[in-house]
Amino acid sequence: MIHDGTFAPLSAAIDKRGNLLLLWFEILGDPPRGNLQIELFNSHGLPLGPPEDLNSSASGQYLEPFTGSVESAGNSWLVTWAAQVDDLEPSAIFVRRFAAQ
Repeated sequence: MIHDGTFAPLSAAIDKRGNLLLLWFEILGDPPRGNLQIELFNSHGLPLGPPEDLNSSASGQYLEPFTGSVESAGNSWLVTWAAQVDDLEPSAIFVRRFAAQ
C-alpha cells in the first residue's frame, strides 16, 4: 500500500519509455493538511522507488492543494500544482522539475 491516509489522485503522465508518474494528495491530521506526493512506476507497473513528497521546507504541508499536473519533458518530469499554504496566505502556483530515471 502506498497511501497512509485519505487520498485523491490529481494527475498521471507516461514518458516515451512507458514509465508512469502519478501525482496525488493525501489528507493528514487535524486540522486537515495536504501532503502532495509523486511516485514513478516502470512500464510493468512496478515502483521505481518510494513516493516522494513535493512539500518543501519553505512550504511545509499544504492547507489545500486543489489541482496539479505532471508531464514528461523528454529527459525529465515537470510537476505543477496550485495550493494554499496557510490560512493567511493567498493561493500559489508551484513548479518542480525531476530528472527521469
